[in-house]
Amino acid sequence: MIEFIARQSVKRGYILGIGIMSSKEIGINHKEYGVTSRGVIKFAEVAMREIGIDIRRDSFSVRFTGGPNGDVAGNSMRLLLERCPRQGF
Repeated sequence: MIEFIARQSVKRGYILGIGIMSSKEIGINHKEYGVTSRGVIKFAEVAMREIGIDIRRDSFSVRFTGGPNGDVAGNSMRLLLERCPRQGF
């Protein structure tokens, strides 16, 4: 389905072309650039801010399903380590 949508995007002349999609094989490589993970982390950051937690300042715990070798979990862990305090590691 992802490949079909990307081909349709090119066929219809959309500005982003195949870049409209994120996958390993077509469009923006989500494994290399971590685009899905960036969305997950931004969502978590906003949700946590709503309950009074600043991820760059406050300590918190995280649990992932799928393990660190998965695209989303692995990139999310990397992003969290870059953005958050290293308290508790």
